[in-house]
Amino acid sequence: MMRMVATPISKLFTEQNSIKEIVSSSGCLEGRDFSLDWEIPYELFHCDIQPIHKLKTSDWKHLEKIKKNSNQLKLISFHIATCCDRPLLDKQGVFQAGGFVYDRNKMIDNATSNIDKIREFLGADITIAVENNNFLESSAYQWVTDADFISEVVKEARISLLFDYAHALITSNRKRVAFSDYMSKLPLERTAQVHFSKCSLVNGKYVDSHDHLDTNDIDKIWEKIRDLPAKYFTIEYYKEVNGLIKMNHYLKQLLSGNS
Repeated sequence: MMRMVATPISKLFTEQNSIKEIVSSSGCLEGRDFSLDWEIPYELFHCDIQPIHKLKTSDWKHLEKIKKNSNQLKLISFHIATCCDRPLLDKQGVFQAGGFVYDRNKMIDNATSNIDKIREFLGADITIAVENNNFLESSAYQWVTDADFISEVVKEARISLLFDYAHALITSNRKRVAFSDYMSKLPLERTAQVHFSKCSLVNGKYVDSHDHLDTNDIDKIWEKIRDLPAKYFTIEYYKEVNGLIKMNHYLKQLLSGNS
């Protein structure tokens, strides 16, 4: 299996020269909801739809558009972000509970049922994954960041994991559990993709800052995830084109074993 850098289509894709440079530093691209109308082909798509919730007609129309807009689609990943269907984002960027609150078993049932339908809708050749979210101190995050819950969703729905390293680090820090213990309880044997991003400490707690990763930062993450069976590796950095290109090239060296 050839492992590759999968770069998110972001606000950095605004000038043609920037697009060409970013694409040349990547193995493939990852679409996002806001970039769906940009007519840039993607091999992966990272979607805000939560299959642990009841899906709406608008969700199915969105999935239809995702499938239609790129004939290269190989993997689609979904969020399992909150236990409620209308969470409210506060001024600190933390979801607060809003709308209907699902219990744990119902979210598992929703995931298995919805993903069966999504698999039939998209076709068996497209890999389906869910991403581990970060825990923040709010009831909106009840259950959804628990490693055993994520594992059960992945195994019951027969899907893959998008392992977000920063989210796992934040969750272990804020739940006061050892990172190695939390990571070991996730279904890492089913990892299809890894997200890299920078965490920062604010008042002793990690936040997902998405700042620049230097080579030492990338090396530290790489040591933890290098043996995972993922095909796609994604640096989530959206602040400056040249920095992203340099990080992509360094990650490419690691993937090829030339570092």
